[in-house]
Amino acid sequence: MAGSAKNWLIGCGVGCGLLVALVLGLGTAGFFGVRHVMDRAERLEAASDSLATLHGSPGAWAPPADGTLAASRVEAFLEARRQMAPARERASRTFATLDGGGGGVTAKVGAGVSLVPHILSLIEARDRALLAVGMGPGEYRFLYTVAYFGLLGKDPADGPGFMVSGNGAGDGDGRQWTVGTRHGEQDDGDVRRRRGEAVRESLNRTQAANLRRQLEQLEAAGGGDPAWRQALTAEVAALSSDPQRLAWEQDLPARLRDTLEPFRDRLEQAYDPTTGAMELEMDRDD
Repeated sequence: MAGSAKNWLIGCGVGCGLLVALVLGLGTAGFFGVRHVMDRAERLEAASDSLATLHGSPGAWAPPADGTLAASRVEAFLEARRQMAPARERASRTFATLDGGGGGVTAKVGAGVSLVPHILSLIEARDRALLAVGMGPGEYRFLYTVAYFGLLGKDPADGPGFMVSGNGAGDGDGRQWTVGTRHGEQDDGDVRRRRGEAVRESLNRTQAANLRRQLEQLEAAGGGDPAWRQALTAEVAALSSDPQRLAWEQDLPARLRDTLEPFRDRLEQAYDPTTGAMELEMDRDD
């Protein structure tokens, strides 16, 4: 990803070119602001590269073959979210302000200037938190799915009244991010529908690969419990046939639920409906 920091900015606009207009108007001060953002982008690339080197792509991960979930992995997930919390909360407040959360024009201008740095800060904080707890993006996305969508019944469409989406797979030119505005968007229901579909399709591609690897490992180990093997085989087939399906969304196995249930309150407290979709767009196999 060397030299790709420029593309963390390209496409990551602030409505009607607000950031560009402000930078042009601020002159030298604007230049230093952009330099700061570029420096942050370079730092986040280092964290992202380290994460990829240690854990590979999200689809390369596989849950334990027997379908169990160690409580220590849920603790690690929650610790990662705790470490991310300051950056996540800043991004959430910025999204809320841009989404009409009050404060008038001055507040929205401030939020517009802060948007790109806060997005980059959240991405870097997530990657560094995962490095700190020894968790890869595939496992993180899986635990997010089974905890928030499976156990707690959260909606993958949660988010602000505009789209924040990643484009491409992060090749040699880096990932591009697009921040939509209400101009060109339809109503809030349409934004939620599109966001939900995008999150589901992205997670489905990764988790279909995760569970296929899990099934392969189970079969290589002799098949294990017949009932579990049958359930896993059926889930792999369901993920492959329905691109909107999330892993274990419709029938969370007891061996997962039993581990997650004692963490219900802490998981609920760590949930942020505003930034969740963006978190899940940070790593994609497509």
